[in-house]
Amino acid sequence: MSETTTLSATIVRADYNDPKHAADIVSMLRSYAMDPMGGGEDLSGQVQRDLVPGLQAMPAASSILAYIGDEVVGLANLMTTFSSFAAKPLLNIHDIAVSKDHRGHGIGRKLFDEIHKIA
Repeated sequence: MSETTTLSATIVRADYNDPKHAADIVSMLRSYAMDPMGGGEDLSGQVQRDLVPGLQAMPAASSILAYIGDEVVGLANLMTTFSSFAAKPLLNIHDIAVSKDHRGHGIGRKLFDEIHKIA
């Protein structure tokens, strides 16, 4: 049985107007895209350029970031929508990623804990 070491990560709701947050969103999504789980290819320059402005233009979009110190190690992009069957808001987890070097240390769980709070 393997043991999981939980790292002390700080979870923040991204501010799309904050240049560091914007760069970190692109960096984490690029890392995820280049991973075999994300398709193994980098995001195009156009996607990298338009990603954060596109998220910002969508009133239903929000993002959360995980940091260890100043290093971004996790990302979740979320979309609020509406469940017709439940007749109430629904939070869709569109992307969730943890950097390769920090997987297995509880960061994904911390992202999900924050998503639960938002929902």
